[in-house]
Amino acid sequence: MSVIERKKTDPEMIDDENQEWTDEAFVKAKTLDESSLPESFKRAARRGRPKAERPKVSVTIRFSQEVIEYFKSSGKGWQTRMDQALKEWIKEKTHVS
Repeated sequence: MSVIERKKTDPEMIDDENQEWTDEAFVKAKTLDESSLPESFKRAARRGRPKAERPKVSVTIRFSQEVIEYFKSSGKGWQTRMDQALKEWIKEKTHVS
């Protein structure tokens, strides 16, 4: 049984320009070369945040309540600010020695 036979095909969708695919047509089909796509299609495929060179790592860590409250009180982006504060601390410690 072919792929098409397993699917129910709407007869209204089959015409001279849009013929039903046969098993032979599936075998002869070629994969899409992304380089031939219009730029608008390529942009749609790249939606979302760009991949970081050095992505952040998700960990579970415990901080004191006062540290978490301090950073959370500064609003949205508090984890990024906490990360930056720790980076600055590391920079200070590595330059003192």
